[in-house]
Amino acid sequence: MADLPVPAEPEALPRPSSALVLALQGLVLLFAAFISLGFAAQLAHLPFGLWFTQLFLFLGLTACLVRRSGRDPLAYPGLTWIGAGPVVVGFLLGVANFLTVIAPLQYVTFLIVPEALKDTADRLLFERQSPVQLAIVLGAVTLAAPLCEEYFFRGVFQQGLRLEGARPLASVLITAAVFSIFHMQTVKLLPLFELGVLFGVLRLRTGSLWPAIAAHSGNNSITALLFLSGMAEDPQAAEAMPEPRAIALAAGVGGFVILALMWGWRRFPRLMPFRAAAAEPVALPPVSAKRVYGRWVAGMLASIALLLAVDWREVRLNYFDFVHGLPELPEGAPLAERERRKELEALRVRAERGEAPLEEYFEARKQLSPRRRPELPKVPPVEPVPPAEVTPAHGG
Repeated sequence: MADLPVPAEPEALPRPSSALVLALQGLVLLFAAFISLGFAAQLAHLPFGLWFTQLFLFLGLTACLVRRSGRDPLAYPGLTWIGAGPVVVGFLLGVANFLTVIAPLQYVTFLIVPEALKDTADRLLFERQSPVQLAIVLGAVTLAAPLCEEYFFRGVFQQGLRLEGARPLASVLITAAVFSIFHMQTVKLLPLFELGVLFGVLRLRTGSLWPAIAAHSGNNSITALLFLSGMAEDPQAAEAMPEPRAIALAAGVGGFVILALMWGWRRFPRLMPFRAAAAEPVALPPVSAKRVYGRWVAGMLASIALLLAVDWREVRLNYFDFVHGLPELPEGAPLAERERRKELEALRVRAERGEAPLEEYFEARKQLSPRRRPELPKVPPVEPVPPAEVTPAHGG
């Protein structure tokens, strides 16, 4: 009887690369892409740029790196559904934490930080936006940013530190510090660090990324709501310092909500379950870089083409505004100068809507731009004077 062929054993999958290497590689590449591609996209079109930065950089680029490392882009960062209860609790915790901790921290920081270091990033997000653009910005701030930023910071970076042997508290604190610095807002370094600690603890406790995403969304939602309500009442005072009594009242309400939430999940553990840290997931079959990054690049190019087809006028206006920047008017600026700025802003709105030629706005802005060289007064040409006739001296 002939010997039957012995079936070959399935080839063992290669072991995934180091989780720490993945975390550091993602941090370097993401920061480089953020200050280049992200900055260019937001400069060209802020609402589009916010979504572009979140979807294609924080989420897309990170997911490509995770898949290329031999890991599951969903299971590894913790995007496993944990139930509606922890998500709702996480959202409420994000709102209450803002009232109790973030608002007082920002108030104290604004009192200490010099005026020159106070940025206006929040105001730049919401000012001069049409209703449609404002809705897109709000979606990016309250939905895209929580999901995509948590995917990298708590899902990949903190996870990488944890799997490489870092202690739980150390992994949370290091990730929170990186999260705070990455935003490049001097006046918000401490509040962002506290937020990073909160999101990291939620990720660590539940083993899932969704409670951290929900808490991030809750914080951003209440921030946007309060800022927009201030702009509706007085656009000039949207970033004005709140009253200390209002800060104290908000902190008291938020503290009560936090105590209620803690009582709730102690009484009903399913609202905030404790799960041990997950081990390194099983490796996936290798995939080519061309296949992974090709789709990522194709998606970016398609989104840029769609932007140019839909809102090319806004892109041209934003680029021209960047090249011909105007300085902020001081408080004591002459009335005539303020009126010229208002007329220019009104002309820009009409140019954006197609009610005025772009060239008309461009010329009007050039007149106010400091880059414009002042015209020197025309001096009439001086006619050459003929030399005086010299009479020979007579000897006497």
